[in-house]
Amino acid sequence: MNCRECERYVWDYVENRLSEAERTAMEAHLQACSACRIRYESARQTYRALHALPRAKAPEGLVQRVHAQIERLPEPKPLARWWQGWRRVALAPALGLTVALLWWATGYIQSRTQSAQSPDNLAQQYAEDCLNLHEQMEVADWAPSPSGYLLTSYSTR
Repeated sequence: MNCRECERYVWDYVENRLSEAERTAMEAHLQACSACRIRYESARQTYRALHALPRAKAPEGLVQRVHAQIERLPEPKPLARWWQGWRRVALAPALGLTVALLWWATGYIQSRTQSAQSPDNLAQQYAEDCLNLHEQMEVADWAPSPSGYLLTSYSTR
């Protein structure tokens, strides 16, 4: 037995719930390991202290009073029960709609900030995007379509 197993079974050992083989292995480990022996002594003292406490008895008729109070509770309304089941079902579309709105708002904000740029910057960005696309098409070694590329210049930057 190792320290991990000893830690797992220490309460079973204290409460005498181990088989004979497990008990023998536990005792051998406790003889060899001082850390586990300290853990065992702590568990044994806790067990004895808990069993030394006086037992409190529930008052007479407690169970009957609790059952009577439960019986007096109003029945949930059918609509309330129906809605409780559908809350989980409605959550998925609501989350999907929220994500879609956030995605749309992000794109809208980006388009507004791009339109606020000067026309010269936009034209420069468009030209760079076209050149990048053309370079990617050349790198991919695409065969030209019968109508040819839209960009027929083979110049690169």
